Amino acid sequence: MAKVNPFSPNFGKLPNVFLGQETLMRSLLDAAKNSNSPWRTTLLTGARGTGKTAAMEEMRVKFPKNTVFVNTAADDKLLDTMLDALELATISELDVHLSVDLGVLKLGTQDKKLATFYGKATPIIQQLSVGNRLIVFTIDEVQTNVETLIEFAKAYQLWVRDGYNVMLVMAGLSFYMDDLLNNKAVTFLRRSQQYKLRPVSTPKEIAATYITELQKNGITLSQQHALYLAKETRGYPYLIQLFGAKLWDLGVKVIDDEAISAVENYAKDMMFSNVHRLILHELSAQRLLYAQTMAKLMGDGDIATTSAIAESMGKTTSALSQAREALLNFGLIASPKRGEVMFTIPYTKEFFLGELSELHDDYDYTMWL
Repeated sequence: MAKVNPFSPNFGKLPNVFLGQETLMRSLLDAAKNSNSPWRTTLLTGARGTGKTAAMEEMRVKFPKNTVFVNTAADDKLLDTMLDALELATISELDVHLSVDLGVLKLGTQDKKLATFYGKATPIIQQLSVGNRLIVFTIDEVQTNVETLIEFAKAYQLWVRDGYNVMLVMAGLSFYMDDLLNNKAVTFLRRSQQYKLRPVSTPKEIAATYITELQKNGITLSQQHALYLAKETRGYPYLIQLFGAKLWDLGVKVIDDEAISAVENYAKDMMFSNVHRLILHELSAQRLLYAQTMAKLMGDGDIATTSAIAESMGKTTSALSQAREALLNFGLIASPKRGEVMFTIPYTKEFFLGELSELHDDYDYTMWL
């Protein structure tokens, strides 16, 4: 019987090999047992591919078995989806006799239709809370359209105030999350635990994982090759999974230089398609030009100076400060020291130097000039 590939580069799916989030998971598990934990309301941020969704999936695996999870994405249908999930939970988790008419409150001989999300959801929350059962809301892909999120957050705040055993974990890109936190209607979220997912593990740990897991399938990977690939990942979770999955599926028993090259080319194409091209749709023209200028000025290295970028773009460093700060907040770049910037997502320099010119022409590139 063929062994199952333990690596999974599919977005949102929890891989069997999930590195580097032990501290985060310990904190969330503690919050499940301690209603006073600051992690009871947690906001996860980080660049694409850093494992935000996978972390929420790991919660489902590691939390107590009787936990009720209500999982949704932050879109216009969030409240409807959440109500459906809550109602389904009453059917699957409790006796059928405890099911309720969604959004209907029984008052004597009259039925009163409830108009708000809070009014519709609270009776279900009451039923699911039998025996102080923990209810965990996970909301993924927080976007700029925050109206539905605000209505949910207001209801959640009332449930916390009323002593229900509820927990909330939301995930999204940093600048989208900032839009939500800056809304005066939900200031209580500013007191939540905010956790930014960064590169995971160390090169040695990643290399050791590759060697150990591949050996289970009879594949030999040298320490030299393993460490090389580990360093290439820069601790980026999605790329760790891409390398591992391809190494497993190559169909060879000894990984040589040719195999390493094939793995890198495959992973680079996947990164361009599934990460970098999505970034283009989320950044303004000036920010994209800043990143492309960075890439050109790096040469064979990985660092560019802010002064050189400004000079190349014909602007002052202060005039470009907003673009730089936006890219830092987005998680695309980092500043290792004052006056220097580097890319945080692997292969970003190669993307801007090569692949960007080959994209379909639905952008007005002239406005970059």
